[in-house]
Amino acid sequence: MPEGNEHGKGKFEFALGHIGWAVGGGFFTGCARGFIPELFNPDTRQLSGKPWMTRVVNATVKHGSGYAQPAGTAVFLYSVIEIGLKSLRAEDDLNSLAAGACAGAIYRSPHGFKPAGQGALAGLLLATCWAIINPDSRQRFREMFNIA
Repeated sequence: MPEGNEHGKGKFEFALGHIGWAVGGGFFTGCARGFIPELFNPDTRQLSGKPWMTRVVNATVKHGSGYAQPAGTAVFLYSVIEIGLKSLRAEDDLNSLAAGACAGAIYRSPHGFKPAGQGALAGLLLATCWAIINPDSRQRFREMFNIA
């Protein structure tokens, strides 16, 4: 349970919101990735009416779903690893950075060692960006490292 709560949401229930936002954000990004190039496609520009609409919608949704699933999977891995790390060691923001690196490595591990290392670096970078952007995390890092 989060601090001060005897009843209510558990840690993973809070993570489900982040996973949902990742899926939605991935879908939106993918839709933009499919929609914008299709607008400038010369073959699509020659169409009108229902054929044009069908082609644009197909490109938009195809790319949207292609981005939503990996984003949700990566954030799910991150959340599970972070919750596991919090149960093994002290609750601090270093767990978040380690979870990002581990999630990235696990996500890319089927492709070999080099992609797993690149995934770990990308996960660490994204977790670091989140820690820098989040004011609470930024303050905890300042306290942890005694930075004024």
